[in-house]
Amino acid sequence: ADGNVNRWKFVPMAVSTHLCLGACYAWSIFNEPLTREIGVVTSATADWALSSCVGTFTGIVIAQGLAMAFFGKWVQRVGPRIAGTTGACLYGGGMMLGAFGVYMHSLPLLYLGYGAIAGTGMGLAYLPPFFSNIN
Repeated sequence: ADGNVNRWKFVPMAVSTHLCLGACYAWSIFNEPLTREIGVVTSATADWALSSCVGTFTGIVIAQGLAMAFFGKWVQRVGPRIAGTTGACLYGGGMMLGAFGVYMHSLPLLYLGYGAIAGTGMGLAYLPPFFSNIN
């Protein structure tokens, strides 16, 4: 980086990015409501089991780690703007697909959207703040 660049101006942006991406760690508050989606007060026979809902968080964390491992060099090569934008689009799109999966009561769509796609976007968007502040 240029010696005249004040790196402290990147810190608030990095912190805000990581605060937004940290939303996935609140997944546990959705577990119980998803087990009573059809039977609002108590679980109905068509509702998802708690063990099925918990797997969504596992999927997003695994996808994030794999994306960071496999796309780290790509993030360095294309730069923080392209990587951050790509990650944000994947994260947002995955969350929308996951919400559609809940709306359609489709567990595979929830896993694909919120687990795999949003997790990949999270991994891509997590790296640029580190590389920007380090370089």
